[in-house]
Amino acid sequence: SMTDAAPPIILACMDTFQEYIVVQEEACNALTVICRESLTNKQRVHQLGGIDRIIGAYDSYSILPYEGHILEVKIRACRALTTLAIEPTILSDIKSQGIMEKFERLLAEDRSMPRTLQSTIKGMLAFSSQVEGISQNYTIQEGANEDEVCMYLDSSLRSATAPDFDRDSITSMRTNAVKAMQLFPSPAVHETACKLLACLFALSAKDESIAPSTMIIPKDLE
Repeated sequence: SMTDAAPPIILACMDTFQEYIVVQEEACNALTVICRESLTNKQRVHQLGGIDRIIGAYDSYSILPYEGHILEVKIRACRALTTLAIEPTILSDIKSQGIMEKFERLLAEDRSMPRTLQSTIKGMLAFSSQVEGISQNYTIQEGANEDEVCMYLDSSLRSATAPDFDRDSITSMRTNAVKAMQLFPSPAVHETACKLLACLFALSAKDESIAPSTMIIPKDLE
């Protein structure tokens, strides 16, 4: 199918048109789109060397000022990396290459970095920590990126349906799901958030330690 063929085609375009910033920008965006809902595509992009291509796209224009397509390709590269990082094995490889440490250094040292890119990198670092389980207190805040929120909801839904799910996370996940729906009107956010809330409600109904009142939806979302 076309979806199956997409990863090698996109990565081949990135190789062939390395000097064309718009191609790199759109390719990173395409990787985010095809991988967001597909574990298979995440794994294929990873196996085919997608991490190197994405980092290459980020780094290729680093000697130039942050503006226009140069800024956008960096933002989209970070979003593509964040999408791949949902899968713990891929995140482990990303971390083993020192990529997250590199972005932590960039945040600390690059005084000229625009706030939009700072926010994207911070979201990527926070989300990668949440996926790996380092931080169980991930909180969706006012300045959150919609892609990051979608990926958080997807990851939470997968966690909530796993046999070894930690029920202590129910209340924080419920809060995040409601916050996501308040911040973003998009169908993608609302559909996944509703699925997550339904799953959490079912779990809480089986757990007497969780007060039913914590699952009540605010009136502005009814």
